[in-house]
Amino acid sequence: MEIMKKVLEKEGVEVLFFNPDADNFSPFSRNDMIITGSPTGGDGLKNIQDFIHKCPYINGGRVSVFVSRQWWGSDKTIKNLMSGVESSGGTVFDFAVIDSDNSAEKFARRLLSLKKTLG
Repeated sequence: MEIMKKVLEKEGVEVLFFNPDADNFSPFSRNDMIITGSPTGGDGLKNIQDFIHKCPYINGGRVSVFVSRQWWGSDKTIKNLMSGVESSGGTVFDFAVIDSDNSAEKFARRLLSLKKTLG
């Protein structure tokens, strides 16, 4: 995540990390692109899924999702996250399974391109 943060901030994008267990959604606005990341499986995934369902800015929002590559379960996890976003009324604009610093950087650059295209 640090690689993505550096790439995005270098281009003037403000990056905020948010605790998915919190109920305070004031850091977000309707105009933000929300990027959710998750480990594959376990409590971390459940916390992110809970966040997706309770965050009011997911509904009608622009969301990108990513997971870290594991030996098993990465594809299923990304599909579950995308399904959660869509069932909460959000639109998934991009997704990635991150397996290296290089893939994290490429994902961040795609997000920058989306930001420029979408405004």
